[in-house]
Amino acid sequence: MLNDLQSQTTELESSVEKEKEEVRGVVEEVRGVVRRVEGEEERWRSEMREMRQEVDELKALLPSVSGINTHCLRGPERRLLED
Repeated sequence: MLNDLQSQTTELESSVEKEKEEVRGVVEEVRGVVRRVEGEEERWRSEMREMRQEVDELKALLPSVSGINTHCLRGPERRLLED
């Protein structure tokens, strides 16, 4: 009976160790995914800052082109210059 208990204990320890390794592997995968997501988020934020800067630069140009004859413009283009 003692031998059976020792055998079962050894099997259980082995099983627990195997599960620990599997959990470690999954945790590393999750960390990798989180790093990639964070990198993509930073890239997206950088692109948004660049676009915002370009929009601001275009807005800054609008007063200099406000002297353009707006009679030949239609729709959104005209509204942009009139605002």
